[in-house]
Amino acid sequence: MPPHFLTWLGAGIATLGFGVLALSGGIQGYVRKGSKPSLIAGGISGVLLIACAVGDWFQLWYAAAGAILVSVLLKGRFVGTLVKERRVSGGVFATALGRVAVAVVVLGICTVLLNAIALLNQV
Repeated sequence: MPPHFLTWLGAGIATLGFGVLALSGGIQGYVRKGSKPSLIAGGISGVLLIACAVGDWFQLWYAAAGAILVSVLLKGRFVGTLVKERRVSGGVFATALGRVAVAVVVLGICTVLLNAIALLNQV
């Protein structure tokens, strides 16, 4: 098994985890608050990331590029939430939304880095 395969496998696993988090977060936002924008944004980004994870396992460059793009967009949305939660509640871990924002940002960074490494190591 070539080493670049493991890079793509790791990128796919991180992307799949991020996709499941986005999808479940969108559903949870709709169930708890009745937020249709959460359902739509979480659903679309979650499904796209899950599709990109499958593409990562087939070592498709455009799947990794798509995962990076969607991850950056999701991170960008939740970095603002982190700043707001820190200011309003005195800490990002004080609220459920703050904890979710931390998880999204951290997993988004992992997804971007692993997919970028996979692209750079492409044979």
